[in-house]
Amino acid sequence: IRDSFMAAADRYAPALSGDDPVAVVDQGKSLPGRRAYGVTYQSRMYLFSSPETRAQFAANPERYTAPVMLAERPAPVDATRRY
Repeated sequence: IRDSFMAAADRYAPALSGDDPVAVVDQGKSLPGRRAYGVTYQSRMYLFSSPETRAQFAANPERYTAPVMLAERPAPVDATRRY
């Protein structure tokens, strides 16, 4: 079990390292989310700083998940090269 977890540990971590995606996308702020306001959407855990931001997410989850997925995507290997 440990090896399975370690092979895909990021899958079990909350999106945006636990920051509230509504605050990040709508306000450009990094606010820590709380487990009490967490939801699972498309197999990912999202944490919110308040019931209000959780409700905003629930009303339009794609508005927030698309930018989160883009932000969490690893940079291409050759994007870090300097010539």
